[in-house]
Amino acid sequence: MDQRLSDALAFANYRLTLQAQRQNIQARTEAALLVSYQNAIFRADANIISFVDAHQRLSTNPLFVKDQSNNAILIENPAEFVAALVKAYDLAMQLEHQEQQKLKQARTTAKIVGL
Repeated sequence: MDQRLSDALAFANYRLTLQAQRQNIQARTEAALLVSYQNAIFRADANIISFVDAHQRLSTNPLFVKDQSNNAILIENPAEFVAALVKAYDLAMQLEHQEQQKLKQARTTAKIVGL
């Protein structure tokens, strides 16, 4: 019975560590998605990238986008802005993918935390 209890505790510890590492990856990805532009902070996601790109191609009106603080910011150079958003998004997704692949390879608690 002691072996089964020990195995169950080891598995519970593994699952808890795995969940903590997944949350770590998510937090790092969220931080990587933040873009500082024109003294404002924006979160690079598919919605804002699509909106800025479409506005840039289809409209001659000034481009206003809400930042993380919910302030409307006039974007002076939409092409440069969308390029910065896409770059941040790509780098964040690469980081998340690489870290998830490392986590999938780890089969023990020690490997998950990098010991």
